[in-house]
Amino acid sequence: MPCDIGYRSVASATIAAKPETLESRAAAPGIDQELLDRLGQDDPTFLGWLDTIDIDALLGRALDRAREAQDTGGAEFRIDNGALASRISVTGSRAAAAAVVAAFTRRWQLEVLGVVCELLDFEVEISARAGGLFLEGEKHGATGVHEYISITFDASGTEVRFEHFSSDEALALEQRRFLALAQKLGIRVRLVREQRAGQPIKPGTVHPHKGRGKA
Repeated sequence: MPCDIGYRSVASATIAAKPETLESRAAAPGIDQELLDRLGQDDPTFLGWLDTIDIDALLGRALDRAREAQDTGGAEFRIDNGALASRISVTGSRAAAAAVVAAFTRRWQLEVLGVVCELLDFEVEISARAGGLFLEGEKHGATGVHEYISITFDASGTEVRFEHFSSDEALALEQRRFLALAQKLGIRVRLVREQRAGQPIKPGTVHPHKGRGKA
């Protein structure tokens, strides 16, 4: 009960929660054996090269690019034995802290896929707009038309698009190379509800190069 003897103080107060540390590590998946078998038949040179790449160096390159492009929100990220590991101190909402890690991880995943496209000789640009993340890449094809790839991360999901390939066989082989490299670097991509269409590119057809480069 209140007392008028001596000095007193009454104040509203907030008490900070004891900091909590959330840590996570994404396990790196292996490559589908069926995919490896197909590559062994279609492109054994590529399959042999796949075994020689330095995974941690490539993942580290993607992590550096993600840090340049997006704030880590106070979280720490590192590459740990072929996977992305994160650590963040939490004084408030665990959900908010997890959302910070998830948003940065999403950017890193797209940067990894950008590295995959570069390994396939695409010139790549990654941008963030309208609440989504977008990757576009082009490279010289077998004709005067530049082969094209795009990857979209947005609220509706993920879309992977391949365009301007000289034949359905060339398209299928590039898709297998892309999927194998992505899985090698720990990003398991599955192409579902795929719609395939097209026709042979007529001799002399020219499609303007858009001059893409790394953002």
